[in-house]
Amino acid sequence: MMSRGNSIWKKRWRRLFRGAWLMVVLLFAVPGVGGANAKDITGFSLEDLMAMEVTTLSRTAKPISSMTAAAFVVTQEDIRRSGATSIPQALRMVPGLQVARIDANKWAVTARGFNGWYSNKLLVLLDGRSVYATLFSGVYWDALDTHLADVERIEVIRGPGASLWGANAVNGIINVVTKSAAQTTGGMATGIVGTEETWNGALRYGFRIGDRAYARMYAKGFDKDSSLARSSGESAYDDWSKDQAGFRLDWERDRQNDFTLQGDIYQGRAHDHFFINNNSEPPFVVPERYRSEFSGGNVLGRWQHCFSEASDMILQTYLDITRRDSEALGEERDLFDMDFQHRWLLSSGHELLWGAGYRYANGKAIDGAVLQFRTEERSDHLFSCFLQDEICLVPQRLTVLIGSKFEHNDYTGFEYQPNARLLWTPHRDNSFWASVSRAVRTPSQVETSLVLRETVSNDPFPVALEIRGSDSVDAEDVIAWEAGYRYHPPGGVSLDLALFYNRYDNISGGVEGTPEMSGDPPVLILPVLIRNTISGESYGLEIVGDWSPRDWWRITGTYTLLKLSLKTEMGDDDMSVSILKDTNPEHQVSVRSRMDLPRDTAFDVQARYVSGVSFGDIPAYVAVDARFGWKINERLELSLLGENLFDPAHAEFVNPLEEVVPTEVERAVYAKLTCRF
Repeated sequence: MMSRGNSIWKKRWRRLFRGAWLMVVLLFAVPGVGGANAKDITGFSLEDLMAMEVTTLSRTAKPISSMTAAAFVVTQEDIRRSGATSIPQALRMVPGLQVARIDANKWAVTARGFNGWYSNKLLVLLDGRSVYATLFSGVYWDALDTHLADVERIEVIRGPGASLWGANAVNGIINVVTKSAAQTTGGMATGIVGTEETWNGALRYGFRIGDRAYARMYAKGFDKDSSLARSSGESAYDDWSKDQAGFRLDWERDRQNDFTLQGDIYQGRAHDHFFINNNSEPPFVVPERYRSEFSGGNVLGRWQHCFSEASDMILQTYLDITRRDSEALGEERDLFDMDFQHRWLLSSGHELLWGAGYRYANGKAIDGAVLQFRTEERSDHLFSCFLQDEICLVPQRLTVLIGSKFEHNDYTGFEYQPNARLLWTPHRDNSFWASVSRAVRTPSQVETSLVLRETVSNDPFPVALEIRGSDSVDAEDVIAWEAGYRYHPPGGVSLDLALFYNRYDNISGGVEGTPEMSGDPPVLILPVLIRNTISGESYGLEIVGDWSPRDWWRITGTYTLLKLSLKTEMGDDDMSVSILKDTNPEHQVSVRSRMDLPRDTAFDVQARYVSGVSFGDIPAYVAVDARFGWKINERLELSLLGENLFDPAHAEFVNPLEEVVPTEVERAVYAKLTCRF
């Protein structure tokens, strides 16, 4: 045991040495290059935040104060001052989201319930490019990445957004919006060293091309240490490393035409600790260690054309390539997407938005030690169009919005997803909104062709439970009623309240099949067929309060309440109900304090309370993170950060199918140096 512990610490110190060397290079070499021409990042006042324009809900720029949905924006300043080193970490600031770490390289992220490793009711976009994996209807959070300093904002809509964005935008949308190349001229280098974030480095350089074009390029990499196995307290063998590079080109040809071309390539490696089925003898399921590798790339082009002040259009297309070699879920997939939208201002206060799209996905699921597939190769086509009409009935007082998305997919055929929204602003400082929406989640290849076997007994002969996909799986659907209130007077206080009630039908569950004997020696198979057997409801509220007691001090508090009730045709013994229902915390509280102190220093603290969940016996926990920042000069900024400061380790999530060995999140400290040149 002592030898194993020494080996782990030697490995950690080698990584710390590499990271320290990287920071020394940045500190002494980079500042001598060129002059400082990057603008300092400044914070937003509460009035600025309410006036900030977002595009996710309506596909056109609208201020947050006029949103007819539960909207929240994580700004670049929020990301920088939180010390987040990944997108899931930045999402911890958003009310209504459940963000939990499964192990060092896996996350469970969702909105308003149904959390899991591959949560399938939350649409995630990066600059309008969907990163929703068609294989399993979820997100590869270990692959979703960009240079965080180039992120302008993260727009989060809680509640359905399917009337514009289509299937799978059931409980919410996350849209990561990066800065234009014109906003990132000059150079930036960052280096991080720490206990869990053993090293993390990034380099970006932006420049001007001629009179109307700008470009930037970046490269980054990181190495994260393993977490702790919950049962033994030793290393969970789940360390994670990744390298990524990308570019963006923005060209304003003239006053009527803007072009954007951007792309990324990446490769990563992760160690996984899985429970693997063993048919021969007890304990039937044993922990095994594996190495996973993943890689991919994407390229996106966007053309924006302005016909007049009353009419404009956007044409966007992208290609996304994914490759994964993993014992849990391997695949090779290519995806092509084309999307068109046109905005037409019919008259003052009457705006019509319409568009159409096409998506083609071709790929192969790869059998592994955890999951197998009856049908490995599949090609899918998705055709869509949408129409949205926004009418101001009473100028600056009453606005109504109606619209729908229409789609045809290869799993369930034709789907429609309408919504109606209302905004009432009786006073400049107060606004009320309400909406009713329908959204669907279409099946995935996992649900139609999955084969997952687990031995449950060996007396007098092997007995195995086998989960099987089915071609008869239908689309899940939700009818969502929402209402909200915003109070944002001039000064240092604001309040945002959202209430919701969702009615779900046709949620994927399981039904018992006919037992059968298979193999040599024979094994009794107890099949469970994936079917739409679950229905239910959820309701809750989300509150965000902002207060600036001083010009140099800002406090943000959030509270989330979630109630989820489900029933199934299989009766109370159906484990799928527990998997869906009992993995979501009922209460979440967050308080963030940001202080600008003398001598160009800053002190930021975030405390989060998350109530316990019964599945996996996860107790309630409080996590406190802190950051001390010092702007040394116009080029250099040093930050010291601590995560989970008052608790050596805590569990956050146990994956429902229990194929991932449960882990605990450790206390972490690290230093970050940012250089601009």
